[in-house]
Amino acid sequence: MKKQSGTPTSAAYTDNQDELAIQDDRQGVKSVEIAGRVLEALTAQRISVSLKELSQETRLPPSKLHRYLTSLIRTRLVRQDPRTRFYQLDSFAMELGAAAMHSSDAMIEAVRKQCMVRDAVNETVSLAIWSSNGPIIVHVEESSRSVLMTVRPGTLLPLCATAAGIVFAAFLPPHMTKALAAAELDSLHGDHTPIVKSIGELNELLARVKRDMYVVNRGHLLPGVMAVASPLFDQGGRLIGVLSVIGREHHATPGGERDLISNLLHIAEHTAAPADR
Repeated sequence: MKKQSGTPTSAAYTDNQDELAIQDDRQGVKSVEIAGRVLEALTAQRISVSLKELSQETRLPPSKLHRYLTSLIRTRLVRQDPRTRFYQLDSFAMELGAAAMHSSDAMIEAVRKQCMVRDAVNETVSLAIWSSNGPIIVHVEESSRSVLMTVRPGTLLPLCATAAGIVFAAFLPPHMTKALAAAELDSLHGDHTPIVKSIGELNELLARVKRDMYVVNRGHLLPGVMAVASPLFDQGGRLIGVLSVIGREHHATPGGERDLISNLLHIAEHTAAPADR
């Protein structure tokens, strides 16, 4: 007679462990999912938001949401403006987004072209993409020349005070940039001096950028620093980013500036541009 045992065999125990592990994997970690919901809500906002607004968006009680925000601030995923007490994404969130973008074929090609421009002109070259909050730097290739830079990967750029921002405004659909441009031009007393002073001037500049495929910015973002920016398109003609060559104004001669622009356009236009450009 076979002996019965109430203790499961080792094989049965292992099967039970595997089943529990699968269940645990499916369940996940609820707190991480909630934090993800908070980050997703912040990503969808073009401006910083209050605790009350974020609570409504995430459907989390303010007291619970505040605890999540405290942890997200400690990990540099979220920052709180000390003056307004409003919340927005912080530098580490930008870095994560940039790292994810770098894995795409289009961005790998964009970085390759960025390095080509840097080698051709021996100036610092930044690569920016469009985010829900406006232009954001995702990669910087520095040259052997010293340039005082306040833009680093993860830095959000103003739309109307940077060459990259103007290029985005020229080639993106107007509904994606109109509100941000209007807000910046309504706040002329801000940290940066806009390249243009009105929507009318902006529209005239955008028409020239669409025609020439580049724009030059002298001293509006940083005194004594100039930038030349041009768009990058994928094979389908979609805008994927903007390359900006950044250097000291006193380095530039008329002939040198023409060569710089020529090199930038030659390399950037290797990708497909819109048919009606």
